[in-house]
Parts: sequence; structure tokens; C-alpha cells
Amino acid sequence: MHNLYGHFTRTAVFGLFLFAIVFFNSLANASALQCAKIFRVEYNIQANLTQLAELRMRLDSELGRGARSLITTAMEKDFEKKYKELLQHVTGQNLMSEAELNQKLVQAISKVQTVVEKDNKNEDQARQDQTNKIQERIRVTDTVERNIQELGKLKAFITMLRETGQPNPTGMLEPYNQMLKETLELAEIHGLMSADEVQRQIDQLEKVNAQNWFNN
Repeated sequence: MHNLYGHFTRTAVFGLFLFAIVFFNSLANASALQCAKIFRVEYNIQANLTQLAELRMRLDSELGRGARSLITTAMEKDFEKKYKELLQHVTGQNLMSEAELNQKLVQAISKVQTVVEKDNKNEDQARQDQTNKIQERIRVTDTVERNIQELGKLKAFITMLRETGQPNPTGMLEPYNQMLKETLELAEIHGLMSADEVQRQIDQLEKVNAQNWFNN
């Protein structure tokens, strides 16, 4: 009898243990479902507020230009319609009051403004960077072209001195070689032309300058 009583006691304890596990698991699942439901509701409200904020900003931007149009009228009606729908939803579900909704809308507009200002700043910076690159390329191109002109003259002059039997113009070779090196580096780094093309243009200018001096 004592063993039978002990068996029933152990069975009862084990049953209570299983019931506790199932009960707390149910509570945990219910809590998780409730949290997920609350998250979805909050997410949907925030998404609608962001949409309203963006629409309000576009509308204010259009109105700020000083002229009403069919577009601004349509945007106003769209904003009012969506605002009323959201208001009815949050107040009907006792999620928040109209004052709380308006406060959240102001906050959403502020967040959207911050994002827009950051995007505009990034776009302005990108445009400025592009302008700087274009101006730098123009400056480098002008420098390379000007150097090629000078190198053509120098090379023609050096060649003329050598052909007339004058002493080897070593004093002119050093600045010529230095300018040629700088010009080749600029042309290569900025992808303007190859070293062969630079040399070809210098050689052409050398001939032109030599011919002009000979004719004079």
C-alpha cells in the first residue's frame, strides 16, 4: 500500500511538472506572439507616418514656390485622406490620441528633413568633387599642352646648336629633360596621352619651329 501511494505521488508530481512546462511554454508563446503583434502595429504606424511626412514635405516644397496648381491640390487631398485614415485607425484601436499622433508626425517630418538635408549635402559634395576633377583635368591638360609647345621649341633650338657646330648645349639639356619627365608623368597619371604621343607631338613641333627659324 505504501509503495502504491508512493507511485501515485511520483506520478502526480511528474504530471504537475509536465503541466507547468506546457503552461509556461504557452505563456512564452503567447507573449512572443503579442510582442510580434505590437511590433507589426508600431512598424505600420511608423511607415504611414514616414509616408505622410514625405508627402507633407513635397507639398510644402511645391507651395513654397508660390504657385498653386492641380498638383498641389491633389497632394493636399491625398495628405488629408491618408492622415484621416491613420487617425481613425489609431484612435479607433485606442493606440494613441490625436495629439499624440500629431506629435509623432512632427517627429517623423523632422527625421525626414534630416535625411533629405544629408542627401542634399552629399549630392552637393559629389557635384563639387566632380567640378574639382573637371577643373583639375583642364588645368593639367593646359599644362601638358603648354609644356609640349615649350619642349618643341627647346628641342629645335638644341638641335640647331648642334647642327651649326656650336658646343654641346648641356646647360639646356637638363631643364629640357626635367620638363619632359614632368610632362610625361602628368600625361600618364591623368590618362591624357601616352609617352609615345607626347614625344611625337614634340618632334612635330621641333620640325615646325626649325623650319620657321630657317625661313626667317
